[in-house]
Amino acid sequence: MPIRKKRHAEHSNSYEHHGIIKRAAVFNESEAVQLCTEALNTVANDACSQIGVNSSRDEINICAADLILTGDGNWTKYAIDRSESSCLETLEKNTTLQEENPDISNVIRNNTCPLNCSEQGSCSNGKCMCQEGFASDDCSFDLSKPLEILGLENDGLCDIDEGCSYVVVVGLEFPSDINITCQFSGQATLVGEISYTLDVSNVTADPNTLFAIICELPVIDTPSDRLGIEYNVSVAMDGFEFSEAINFVVIDTACQDYVNDTGKNNILYQGRILFH
Repeated sequence: MPIRKKRHAEHSNSYEHHGIIKRAAVFNESEAVQLCTEALNTVANDACSQIGVNSSRDEINICAADLILTGDGNWTKYAIDRSESSCLETLEKNTTLQEENPDISNVIRNNTCPLNCSEQGSCSNGKCMCQEGFASDDCSFDLSKPLEILGLENDGLCDIDEGCSYVVVVGLEFPSDINITCQFSGQATLVGEISYTLDVSNVTADPNTLFAIICELPVIDTPSDRLGIEYNVSVAMDGFEFSEAINFVVIDTACQDYVNDTGKNNILYQGRILFH
């Protein structure tokens, strides 16, 4: 299984998945530069220029190139996010600037938040205060929609002999300020192809990254003649329905040979199909 990592989510993650879309409009260079210049004329960037931090100057050309390439005016907000974040980072690293310009420093802090809080919250001291029904660092997560999971790390297969105690679930986004529950159901298979159904277990997820959570495997009896366990893993925020389930297989290779030759978690033990 993968080594646990501390939660880490830089602002860039918010727009990495925006992608390049089909051209929606055609911008020439002068139009793109003008649009980006106007977009980058924000309260925070103006305050930055007053203390000699011109973080938006280089972003104009980058922003214009994005607009010309994609024809998508939404790219301006990512340029704003980068320029304002760069200014705030410079300010926080320079105590002299803060001491000499306390009022301007406060203006920058109170107007610099990821993607302007997606217009679903207010900015305070560099952090978004989201409106009811929205969450995430930039308030972009709509709490009215159930979580969507994309898959499991390690191809949904875990070997007890290698220290299998949890599964990492990958999704579109897992807000850090929301409680998430992992639900396990499934069956265990014993020697002689005997199987029994497991009780449904719910465990609280631990954050891993912005796009992944850690689900501890439930504690169950482990007979000595157990060959493996097939779990169905789903997740949900508090008060919401669980997502579609994804299969997760736990095996013990200490004294067994196995071959996964289907890509669909069909595990062959000594020529027998254990899960399918």
